Amino acid sequence: MEAMAAGNARERDAPGLWRAMEARLEVYLRSFRALSPEDREDALSKIRHAFLSAAPEGEEAARAWAYRVARNAAIDATRALKREAARRLDPRRDPDEAIAAASSPQPGPEGLALREAERVFVRRFLATLADRDRELLHLAYAEDLAYPRIAELLALPLGTVKWRIAGLKRALERRHRREIG
Repeated sequence: MEAMAAGNARERDAPGLWRAMEARLEVYLRSFRALSPEDREDALSKIRHAFLSAAPEGEEAARAWAYRVARNAAIDATRALKREAARRLDPRRDPDEAIAAASSPQPGPEGLALREAERVFVRRFLATLADRDRELLHLAYAEDLAYPRIAELLALPLGTVKWRIAGLKRALERRHRREIG
């Protein structure tokens, strides 16, 4: 009887825990640059299904498990994209078919417009930040410095650098959702 009650409690808790984690997992999947929004959405759907049916008990264990499943789903999707790209470039294919399947490395007008809109959005976001926050982001992304090196340069604890940059990423994400969708 107790095992059945524990199973029922877990079933009730899993959807609530999933709702609390879904946005974080979505942001995590964005770190896999090869994945398109559709690929990330597919991966998130697979993760949701797996989480609701097989996540371990306990919030901490379920979170760790969900991130591991997310990472594996992203890696699987990335590998599938690489296989598809290799298939398209296979020299044994019909040359006419290969030429038709190859996409131009240059973005079209819509792609250019979207890139410019993203640039404007990021510039406006950066303009609203304090100097110390812009400096952190510049060192991390424009200069491509590792967090320990940034901490050393700015004489800050490593945890503070990580915490501030993570907070800035979350702020950017929230603003992007509000303004762009």
